[in-house]
Amino acid sequence: MLEDECGLAHCLPFEAFGKLLSMGGLDRKTLLFLNGCNSEPLARICIAAGATHVIATKGPVLDQAARAFTSAFYIAAADGRTVGQSFEIAREALCSLPDPLGKIRESAEQFLLLPEESVHDVTIDDFLGPSSVPLSLNGSTSRDSFVVRTSLLPPVVEDFEPRGPLLFDLVRKIKDRRCVVVHGPAWRGVSTCLVEVCRYVSLPGRAYPCRTVYINLKCNSSPGIENVKYIEDAMQKELDPDDPLGDYNESDTDAPSGRSRCLVVIDHADAAIYEPTVRKWVDETLKSKYCNVHIVFGTHEPVYDASSWTKVANFPIPALDLRTASRLFARHVHRALMVKDFFPNHSSGDSIVQGCENAIHGLSNHPDLQGLLSTGNAGKICRAAEKVTPELASLFDLVNISKDEDLSSPTA
Repeated sequence: MLEDECGLAHCLPFEAFGKLLSMGGLDRKTLLFLNGCNSEPLARICIAAGATHVIATKGPVLDQAARAFTSAFYIAAADGRTVGQSFEIAREALCSLPDPLGKIRESAEQFLLLPEESVHDVTIDDFLGPSSVPLSLNGSTSRDSFVVRTSLLPPVVEDFEPRGPLLFDLVRKIKDRRCVVVHGPAWRGVSTCLVEVCRYVSLPGRAYPCRTVYINLKCNSSPGIENVKYIEDAMQKELDPDDPLGDYNESDTDAPSGRSRCLVVIDHADAAIYEPTVRKWVDETLKSKYCNVHIVFGTHEPVYDASSWTKVANFPIPALDLRTASRLFARHVHRALMVKDFFPNHSSGDSIVQGCENAIHGLSNHPDLQGLLSTGNAGKICRAAEKVTPELASLFDLVNISKDEDLSSPTA
């Protein structure tokens, strides 16, 4: 099971995968870690294609065991141990875990280091080759450029409530269209979705590897041409200066070969998107002959005429469904939810609600939270949940606090 550049599943038969490896040729030492249940058949195909060191499994493996084995293996390998030593350390690490039922120890026996007849005395450094040159700010001089470029994006969103199908649809829309407006009311999570998409598509092998720019116009109150300068400065800072975005003449021998795809996300663009100078910049950028730039705006309302050169696709961010909203609320409270939060007169009111599903069910049916949760507005839900502290007697008191405080100030 592979994935395409949008991150969607792509099935490839073992035999086809083996032919692909054989045609490409594995002309140097190779370490493959096939971390999944019953991966030995695939490992044998990889070895036949020329892979020199392959870690696989010959049967089912518990998720907990797989995580522990992987962590122990790479910690040992990063410490300079050989592949063989790291493999044995990882297996012993599994056997040392608390395991009253013996299931983890059984999983340790499922891991294989292939080929069995080989001496696996190489280290991680043997696979990396020559040391990379020092990193520049934009990563243009290093094979590890994606690490630096990704660090220029906003940080990972904490406690992001996964909306996988929605984000996959958004990635496909962005990839298929040159200009997209992602919109939703305040508190709906437009900025959160844009940040997650930026970080996702900028990884190696994805739709815009190392060529994703996130620009937050909330930090820039200048109008007109200053907005364009702000956008262009951000692009020059984060993209490789040796692969520029400017336009070129056909006779220009210095023109970049190919059409490197680049994503520019401009968030909080509610005012800027209507400015003539910004719209002119959008058209000129999209019409550039040698650059394949895709532009995404984040706004509160749909916008259909952001470009006169191409059709603008609008992508609305829907409200959270009740169950997802309840789960998000539960993740943001500052104390355990108790029986009295749902049944104020219950004899076991101070007992903690056992099980995540029971807590989510209780929140979904809470009479005083129905209005808040049914809005599906992530920002309001988080703000309300963060008021659930040890000092709050019960969730029934939260309604009175919310009435006294303004939870409706706009934010994306």
